[in-house]
Amino acid sequence: MIAHSTASPTQQTVSLVKLSPTEWRVSDPRVSAHDAASLLGFIEARGSVFEVTLVNRGVASHTARSLDDALELFASSHNSGSVSPNVGGSSRAAAQ
Repeated sequence: MIAHSTASPTQQTVSLVKLSPTEWRVSDPRVSAHDAASLLGFIEARGSVFEVTLVNRGVASHTARSLDDALELFASSHNSGSVSPNVGGSSRAAAQ
């Protein structure tokens, strides 16, 4: 059974799992970890910026100035139904 959350995640409700000293997986803890819908994307620290890859609705890449700004991208993209590239940097989007 696939269980999708009806409420959008906020910066406070996303789960951040450190994969390495510079990489994190971001997921929605309200959805079972066994459900692919729980995966929201990844964050990678690169020098003074954070590269963000959103995978919850197509694939989009962004650059954020801080980890908090990177996390906010997950909440804003899920809330609006589209990716918002306006947090601290550039974006590249490609629908799947």
